[in-house]
Amino acid sequence: MEEVKTQTQEETNLKIGEYHESEKAKADLIKQGMRFPAMPAIPLWNQDGDGAFVMPADITVLHPQQLGQLYSLVTGLAVYYGTLVAKMDIDRTTAERVRDFTVAQVSLELDLSDPEIKKKYPNREFQDAYVKQDPRCIQAENWYAQCNATFILAEALQKGYEKNLNLVSREITRRSNFQQFENRGDNLR
Repeated sequence: MEEVKTQTQEETNLKIGEYHESEKAKADLIKQGMRFPAMPAIPLWNQDGDGAFVMPADITVLHPQQLGQLYSLVTGLAVYYGTLVAKMDIDRTTAERVRDFTVAQVSLELDLSDPEIKKKYPNREFQDAYVKQDPRCIQAENWYAQCNATFILAEALQKGYEKNLNLVSREITRRSNFQQFENRGDNLR
């Protein structure tokens, strides 16, 4: 029977938390000439005390030029955060794959290296619990949990910016419904 070679704990530990496929993908796209959006500059009047973006309390009172600037700013933020969310989703998926691989590897070690453990843990549930106690599995699970939490929070921020963008867009549409002029230049007066 051919011996199955598995990674050592040290080899596995080197992989957990070190794979960032999104950085590799970003580097490949940059090499092909694609550029990623930068975080737009947020004017002071749209910032809270920590420098985070704040929507005006009532956008219906904004001058059309201010509304256009707000639309540009919120669009830039939505695009920027969309890119970050995609990057975090790639890293989360990578962490999930590494976690699943680590659990499978430890399971193989359990099945192949110590038949006494199978006697001690006769059913699959006990074996799974034993496997998930392995420090490599715990480390991989923690890394995945961190990547997943970061993704969920970033996605929530992105959805908030998309809602803000929809709000500004609806205000622009609402205002355009009241215009009686035939050309754009007259509407801006």
